Amino acid sequence: MSEQWKVTKNKLTGESRAWHADLLAEDEYGTWLYAPAGTTNRDRAGRPVSRLAMDGVQLITRAAWWTAWWWQDGGITVDIATPAERAANSADYVDLELDLWSRGNDFGLVDQDEYDAARDAAMITDEQDHHARAAATVVCRMLAGHDEPFATLGTQWLRWAQATAR
Repeated sequence: MSEQWKVTKNKLTGESRAWHADLLAEDEYGTWLYAPAGTTNRDRAGRPVSRLAMDGVQLITRAAWWTAWWWQDGGITVDIATPAERAANSADYVDLELDLWSRGNDFGLVDQDEYDAARDAAMITDEQDHHARAAATVVCRMLAGHDEPFATLGTQWLRWAQATAR
């Protein structure tokens, strides 16, 4: 793993977090990136604001309105977000405040209140609302059906990245 990508997660409030991750692969699902525990998240000015508590693999989808993380503790988190804008070794997306989580056979939707508040404040357009709700429905179905990349693929990439990084 040698090629580094810069990922920037922009919030509707104007805040952003950026981090570097190692490119694992690109496939029909998108771009797979590995960020080990301790990876630093930085604000727009480049100041460190947090560090990853555990190893994670992120999937930046090709055109879907979500991005997902597979974590060392077995959890999966999904940000409903705009499709990532890609440039050479970088991806930027806007987090639309609506999130999903999964652990084993259990999953759910979180931050609906934050999403609704952003929608009420006109921070989310009608088009974004349409895509966000559709994406949340699709991801819920995928998690319930144990469809890839959620069934085994993300976890396999995480295990491979951890083994290779040692």
